[in-house]
Amino acid sequence: MQKDIEYYMSLNYTYRFQYVTNDPNYPQGYYFGSFEELDGCHTDAPTVEQLLTDLEEVKRDWLETKLEMGFPVPEPKR
Repeated sequence: MQKDIEYYMSLNYTYRFQYVTNDPNYPQGYYFGSFEELDGCHTDAPTVEQLLTDLEEVKRDWLETKLEMGFPVPEPKR
């Protein structure tokens, strides 16, 4: 079975996020999030809601790039 972008997008990857307050370039703070299984797939946003939306967008971009280049795509750990 060929695993396509929609297959990988449907998987429940583990994401983590934190509120960053110690960045002098952003005194009002921001949220930083990443996917545990997708090395280098991360983003930041001013609100949690925007972060969750942006995480889905960068996940799709990350997965599409890996698939187009023929690189292996990890599946969630659990």
